[in-house]
Amino acid sequence: MPPLKEWTGRIRAGYKRTYADLGLTDGQSATEFLAAYAVHKDVGIDPVRADALVLAGLYKSIYKGGIGKWADSARHLDDQTWQTKVAATWSYRPEIRFHIIAAARIAAHRRLRKTFQLTGRAPFAVNVDSYLYAADAPNPLELLPVKDDGTPVPGALRLGIAPGSHKHESSIPLQAVLEAMGRREHPSKLTHQYATDGTPVDQEPAGTGHDEEGGN
Repeated sequence: MPPLKEWTGRIRAGYKRTYADLGLTDGQSATEFLAAYAVHKDVGIDPVRADALVLAGLYKSIYKGGIGKWADSARHLDDQTWQTKVAATWSYRPEIRFHIIAAARIAAHRRLRKTFQLTGRAPFAVNVDSYLYAADAPNPLELLPVKDDGTPVPGALRLGIAPGSHKHESSIPLQAVLEAMGRREHPSKLTHQYATDGTPVDQEPAGTGHDEEGGN
């Protein structure tokens, strides 16, 4: 969106520089990206990687929080107070937020549709920008359309950190998905319970203050 072009450009540039410190860059093949992403949170004692991991989450929070501020809610204020302190401010522009969200959803729908047209594969569950596909192996390689030279097909699902690309956050065993759906729970809730290889992740007790970088 033109009014936000410089703002989004600066955030995107910082986001990509940060992920480069974690071994994730533009132009990587799907296999290279998966290998790098699987270990990008393993910072060890490297201060550069540790800082980059924190910054990656901050950049995402700045972007999502900034977009959310355009449509600040009443937050339990009475109508008159809300109209004076929220709706009357320069930053209350809900149409900007809705425009951005609508554009993102349209782009996502087009990517899913093109992927389906090329591969016959469609997600069995969707939650905002999280797409769950059934696959034989615990990775998304079989789902990604590629050209004869092995590069991603424009406009279809692809792995990466650039806008319009996706990350592999988790591989959930089918039995766990079926059990969740049997409980009428959305299977995307299981994303942080399993690693990318499908093994269970140790869950920390509530109140331990664990911070997560977040997904795409």
